[in-house]
This record gives sequence, C-alpha cells and structure tokens, in this order.
Amino acid sequence: MNAIKLLDCDPAWPGLFEDQKLRILESIAEIVDDIHHVGSTSVAGLSAKPNIDIDAVLHSDAAVTEAVLRTLMASTTLHVASLPSKR
Repeated sequence: MNAIKLLDCDPAWPGLFEDQKLRILESIAEIVDDIHHVGSTSVAGLSAKPNIDIDAVLHSDAAVTEAVLRTLMASTTLHVASLPSKR
C-alpha cells in the first residue's frame, strides 16, 4: 500500500488553481456556469496532498456535457464524479 504524503500549505496552490481555471475557460467557457477550487488545497493553512481539485459546473445539456468530458479526458488528468440525478 502506498503512503499518502501530506505537505504543508503552499501559498502557490491558489495560483495553480487560477492557471487551470483559465485553461478550462479558454477551452469551454461557453458551457461553463462556474469553476471552484475544492479539496484540501483550497483551505488556507491546511496540510494537503499536492493535488489541485477543481469542480467545473457545466450547463445541464447532456450532449454538450458528454462532448466536453471526452475532450477533457483526452487532454488532461481528470476524474469525473457523476451525479445521475442531476443530469
């Protein structure tokens, strides 16, 4: 089993999120309602795994959502948590 490594809070994490947010908006701004920095790296002063977690809230058009997910999965590391009741 791999150990989970927590790091002290890094003041660069908010900037890394903003960089990724801009990349997302450059690609799919027309279908994004909002983008949030979530998870432990979004909490100032908290030790965290050094992964920037991002939630992108998309318009609720299922066909558009599926197309965007295919595009994002092809271009970056992405984990999608699906909420079927919200589709």
